[in-house]
This record gives sequence, C-alpha cells and structure tokens, in this order.
Amino acid sequence: MRVHQTTPHAEEKILYGMPFFLIANEKIGIAAYKAHVSFQISKDLTPAVLETAKKLGYASGQKRININFDQKVPVELVGAILAIVINQ
Repeated sequence: MRVHQTTPHAEEKILYGMPFFLIANEKIGIAAYKAHVSFQISKDLTPAVLETAKKLGYASGQKRININFDQKVPVELVGAILAIVINQ
C-alpha cells in the first residue's frame, strides 16, 4: 500500500471503527462505503490537490477524496495527499 511505502514509520490504529495511520498528531484514514472508498487526512487538502482530483473525476471534500469502485486508484494523487501530511 502507498501509505506503507511513503510513511513506513506510521502507526496503524482503528479509530471511530475505521483503519487509520498515525504520523505524529496527524491522521490518514481509509473508509469503505457502498459505492466508494474515502481516503482522508486530518489536514485540509491544498487547492492544487483539489483541482487535480476534480480534473481526474474524483469527488473530493476539504480533507478527502472519494474513489468509486469503478475508478482506478489515483496513485500520484494519493502521493500528493500523503505529502501534505509528511511535509507539515
């Protein structure tokens, strides 16, 4: 998984009934829903990441992107999101 590759020192935990990775005081979460998987972080996504997600056709919010089950995982976009947490 990209999170393990990028942040091998991240601690894995279950919080709020969902899997999370903890880096210092920051959280990276993954949640599965009926039609998509949500990839979220505890910091706000940058305007550039939000724009890229929109251009690629991924729904997004202030701190998350949604990946529909019929969409490929946007590896580069996930890397950009992880960089927000890592480069605090």
